[in-house]
Amino acid sequence: MSKMKIAIIGAGNGGKAAAADLTLAGHKINLFEFPEFRENIRTVQENGGVHLTGVGCNGFAKLNKVTIDIEEAFEGVEMILLYFQRSVIKKQLKSAPLI
Repeated sequence: MSKMKIAIIGAGNGGKAAAADLTLAGHKINLFEFPEFRENIRTVQENGGVHLTGVGCNGFAKLNKVTIDIEEAFEGVEMILLYFQRSVIKKQLKSAPLI
């Protein structure tokens, strides 16, 4: 698989784990969180990435971008992955016209 620039939308546990795993696999990851959940990315921003430990990949994943600006997250990406709960989809899809 060729290396890609990917935006991950949603920085809860799943989004951060996916961002770290894909970064450690060599992809460039932009991690976006909705402004009302900005606390989810505070530690990631302070550390410059995510520490991943578990059964698969392990290590520190330095992310390309960590942002609450959706346009910045989408800049130059080849793929967009969504990682947020079903309960927020209707509200958050208001950002869809930017895609």
